[in-house]
Amino acid sequence: MPPHATLLGDVDLELEKIKGSRFWAFARPVADEAEAKAFVEELRRLQRGAGHYCHAWRLGIEDARTRCSDDGEPGGTAGRPILREIEARGLWNVCVVVLRWFGGTKLGTGGLARAYGGAARAVLADAPVRSVRVTRAARIRFAYPDTALVEAVLRDHDLQPLASDYAADVTLSLAVPPEDVEALARALADATGGRLQLEVEE
Repeated sequence: MPPHATLLGDVDLELEKIKGSRFWAFARPVADEAEAKAFVEELRRLQRGAGHYCHAWRLGIEDARTRCSDDGEPGGTAGRPILREIEARGLWNVCVVVLRWFGGTKLGTGGLARAYGGAARAVLADAPVRSVRVTRAARIRFAYPDTALVEAVLRDHDLQPLASDYAADVTLSLAVPPEDVEALARALADATGGRLQLEVEE
């Protein structure tokens, strides 16, 4: 599976007022739904004066999950436009929250959608991103005489152990791309005459 993009860190941007309404957009990389919800609640605590905390998030990549909330604005005018901007940037594991302070003049449904989508687009436009590769946690346990064979297989697959435990046997912890698991397991078995098996966490 190819790498995917997420934010490098938190970003925020306040837009120029639109017909008196103030819009302030915040974005954060999040690992799961709990972190996304916590981000929204954090902004509710820190920015108590806002009238709306509209948001969207896009999580996972193998098991993609999205959510958007209009938080009291007319249906489809806030959360969905925010989510579209996250998707347009090709970002995953990201939550964007746009706060609005009502300025006294109604914007209409079209105006709201443009404002919320525009705020999300602006905060994400220059946000630093990083590439993340999906991997699966795996382990190899082997006797010391097999060390050279195992190291050769790992070099062939461009893998470095994340951790090593040298006890009665050697245990190496790995992060393996899902598409490489089968080939790595086969290579280890072939190199050691079937003595070694790759242990992959579910």
